[in-house]
Amino acid sequence: MAQNIIAFFSDNGTPKTGLAPVIRIRNVSTTAVLVAGDAMSEVGDGWYKYDFTEYTGSIDYAMRCDGDPTGLILSGSDRYMFAGNDNYVDDIWGAKLTDHNVSGSIGSAVNFMNDVQGGRWQVVSNQMVFFKSDNVTEVARFNLFDENGNPTTVNPFERRRT
Repeated sequence: MAQNIIAFFSDNGTPKTGLAPVIRIRNVSTTAVLVAGDAMSEVGDGWYKYDFTEYTGSIDYAMRCDGDPTGLILSGSDRYMFAGNDNYVDDIWGAKLTDHNVSGSIGSAVNFMNDVQGGRWQVVSNQMVFFKSDNVTEVARFNLFDENGNPTTVNPFERRRT
């Protein structure tokens, strides 16, 4: 999944346009240099971007953007911008439900809701039994009661998890 890497360059606080910045990206875990001085594109108003096509949200990256590789236009803290990746929203929304099983977690709750909605259910005696999408694995069982609190299999008014 491609990721836009953005950087802002200024000259003594004034947004700097017309630069030819380059970016260097390392894999933090392996220290391998993945991008070594590729050109960034100007967006406008001092903003520049790089389309990091090899981006994977599960990998930590360290990035250094050099706004003036020649060193003739920018100096000091205006020349370099540093970043790491913290865009994990797509990774969260795209994650497999089965990867989130910690008891009491939001992922666990979503898994449970998915299981209850995704499989079959069956009324056995005065209980409603819910199954995973495989229609075999039981995920929840509820006692069924009528409006007077009596166990029932007909027109249940309330259910209580067993």
